[in-house]
This record gives sequence, C-alpha cells and structure tokens, in this order.
Amino acid sequence: MKVAGIISEYNPFHNGHLYHIQETKRRTDADYIICVMNGNFMQRGEAALVNKWARTEMALKGGADIVVELPVIFGVQSGELFSYAGVKILDSLNIVDFISFGSECGNIQSLNKIADILKDEPSAYKRLLKGYLKKGHSFAKARQQAISHYLNEDMSSIISSPNNILAIEYLKALKRIDSNMTPITIKRKGASYSSHRLNKKISSATAIRTLIKNNSIKSKELENNMPMPILEILHREFEMGRGPIFLDSFEQIVLYELRKKDPDNLLKYMDISEGLENRILRNSKKYGFLRELLRKTKTKRYAYTRLSRILVNIMLDITENKIKLLMQNGGPQYIRILGFSRNATHLVSYINKNSSLPVINKIPKHLNISNKLLIEMIQKEIFATDIYTLGYQNERERRAGMDHIMKPVIL
Repeated sequence: MKVAGIISEYNPFHNGHLYHIQETKRRTDADYIICVMNGNFMQRGEAALVNKWARTEMALKGGADIVVELPVIFGVQSGELFSYAGVKILDSLNIVDFISFGSECGNIQSLNKIADILKDEPSAYKRLLKGYLKKGHSFAKARQQAISHYLNEDMSSIISSPNNILAIEYLKALKRIDSNMTPITIKRKGASYSSHRLNKKISSATAIRTLIKNNSIKSKELENNMPMPILEILHREFEMGRGPIFLDSFEQIVLYELRKKDPDNLLKYMDISEGLENRILRNSKKYGFLRELLRKTKTKRYAYTRLSRILVNIMLDITENKIKLLMQNGGPQYIRILGFSRNATHLVSYINKNSSLPVINKIPKHLNISNKLLIEMIQKEIFATDIYTLGYQNERERRAGMDHIMKPVIL
C-alpha cells in the first residue's frame, strides 16, 4: 500500500487540482491520497470562498481519500510556517510515503539546491544577502540575487514564482524534521497562480474567485474550469447563503479591531515592523473600505498578500509570541480529520492508533486535555470559524459553535 500527501487550500477545487491528484497517483502509484487543507482562512490572507466542510467534500469528490485540517494559527502565516505545519502534520500521520506539490519549474533537483541553501544559510550566502539588502532591494529580490550569485547560476525565475517558493519551503521543512517522505513535484499546467485571466480548462483559483466576485456564478467558464460535482457543491453553498465569502465580508470587524488598538498593540503580530503599525492605524481611521486601506498601505516592501495576512492575524488575534511558543514545542499539536472516503476507513483507524500527534475527529465542548497549547490551538480554530460564519449572507447560518456540531464528512 502506498500513500501520497498533498498540502492544499482548494479555494475552490478546480481542474488544476484534479490534474494534480491524478498525476500524483500516476507518478507515485499511490493507492490513497491524504490532503492537509487550510480551514476557513487562507495562507495569502483571504477568506475561504466556502467553508472547510464544503471544501472537504470537494476534495473527496475530486479524488482525495482523507482530508486533515491545517490549523488556522499556521494556515494564515508566511509560506515557511504554513509549509512547515503542513509537512509536520503529514509526517506525523506515520503512513505517508510521498509528498506531492505543484511548481512552475517541475524540477525537484533545482528546487532542492535552493532549499539546501535556505535551510543551512552558509556564511557566504548570508554575506551576499546582506549586501543586496544594503543596496535597498526588497528581501525577496535580495534573496533571488544572493542565491543566483552563490550558485553562479540564474535562479531568479525559479525563486520568484509562487508555487516554486512554496515547493522550496516544503523541501526545507522535510529536511528540517528529517522526514522519510519522498518529495515529488508536478509541473503546473494552465494559468499562473495569481493570474486573473480565465483559460479554457485550467484557470487559477484567483481567476475563478474573481469571476465569482463579479457575479458570474453560473457562467459557462466556471463549468469549463471545475468538475461538475464540485461546481454543484459550490452552487449549493451559495444557494444556502453560505457564500461566496471574501475578506471584504469581514470589513467592519477588521476596521473595528484596528480602530480600538494603538501602535504597541499592533507590534504583537507577525510581520509588523519599521513603522508599518502607524501606517496601518492611520489608514484604518482614514478609510472605510478594506480595499482602500490595503491600497494606501501597500509599499514596495509590503505587498497586498502580506498586508492581508496581517489583517487576518489581527482579526483572529493570532500573535507572534503564540506562534513562536508553538514552534518551540514542535508546531502543530494535534491531527483533526475533516473527512474521508468510505474505502479509506481502515486508514483512519490506522492513523488513530499510530499518529505521533493526538487525533481529534470531533471537538467536544469541554476539552479534558492536559496540553494547554493543544487546547489554545483548538480554541483559536473554534473562534476563527465563529468569525467566519458572520460573513454568511443567510443570517440563520451565522450561529457559532459549528466546530462542535460538525462531524467529519464521509463519502
């Protein structure tokens, strides 16, 4: 029996994701696919288009056998923390043979070379990086140039592409925890990750979300880019008033949280430094729309993605100290299975018995657990879902406590 793992968001699941699962099975000869999937908020500081249980159903209908939750505390952080948590969870299941991820280059050797440098940070590389930073380059640009200089090879196209960057972080994490999982990369097909342009059959999730945001929910273009069973789930959720959800859905909550804070309060959160706290607070009082707040706060150093992620961390009160404490204690503290196919029931039983982290299939209202970090992680997950449901158009669906009510999705 062979098992392959995938770290995902599926926001929403589309033909590119279907291709990735199918190609992973073909390349690894895997019998089962386990996905570690973000919950209701995404790594790039976005809200999930539909909730995590609907997206779990999408993943299972798209070919996954088990879906495990990536805790929100790590799911809305930098690529390094996001990747580490996903890899650690897959490794902790003690059943995964391969980890598969997409990349623009499709070359595991090139990605591995860069991952080795970033993991070990040789002194020569650090000197080069420091030198390029002193010249006024952004960190991302300075890193590209330092790596290319160090390897005496132009790596800028590799380390500037979003899926390549995540792939490198996955490889770093594998090395960091000394995992036995074998990495494979599938060359991305169709549009680039951030492309807003729709292709005929494989478009980016960004383009699909943009189409939906522009009120084209039942367009032919969606039918061309998403498997029909997946699209039916999306339509069902929209008809129930549980989507589509965007970060704008929480505009007033975010602005409220910002306007009640002072600069010192903001310094508790990841990625806020160099006076950014003052810029955010000033613009939060000046503008009543998140898109304007982000547009006016964005600089060469602080991109939309980083700023959006900061806003989500503030809204959910995920502080830098909490993340550091978790990382000092191994990162993720538990496994939570969001759903599985009936033919993978025996795998769920195996995971329950053999996982190196405690497995939680349903969150009880009263947690009789001695691990305080685990309790805090779960409580933050419950809070994040309670905030997320406030974005529903249907007022009757906005109730709290869904993490206590919902059972794993079984298909």
